[in-house]
Amino acid sequence: MEREELASWLRLTLTPGVGDETARKLLRSFGLPAAIFGQQPQALQHILGPAQAHAFLNQPPELAAQIDTTWAWLQDDSSQRQIVVLGDARYPDSLLRIDDPPLLLYCMGRLDLPLDSSSTLALVRSRNPTPQGAPHSSH
Repeated sequence: MEREELASWLRLTLTPGVGDETARKLLRSFGLPAAIFGQQPQALQHILGPAQAHAFLNQPPELAAQIDTTWAWLQDDSSQRQIVVLGDARYPDSLLRIDDPPLLLYCMGRLDLPLDSSSTLALVRSRNPTPQGAPHSSH
């Protein structure tokens, strides 16, 4: 994943008032996050309210720090870190069948086996995450 693509995905997940359900509606309507952010407010209003559509076009204040932190995390090759986004061919079909599939999967380790193979996939969420692991946190 290139840094610019990562920035678009993170911006989508960090935008105040846009949860995963709304983000999935935007993705279905406009395609990749970069295309969503290229839309005029009038086009976004079909999914978002007018005020939310205008606010959506402003970058969240914590975005730059989150991009830097996540990009640095991805550059650590020692643990084979990757991000698999909704719509990626490697995204597990089993997660697509749940009501609220995550937009991003932060993966460590080998991904040369299909995630839906007989191998095991674990999703771990902490009640007390580190600042890096906290969703929508600023650093």
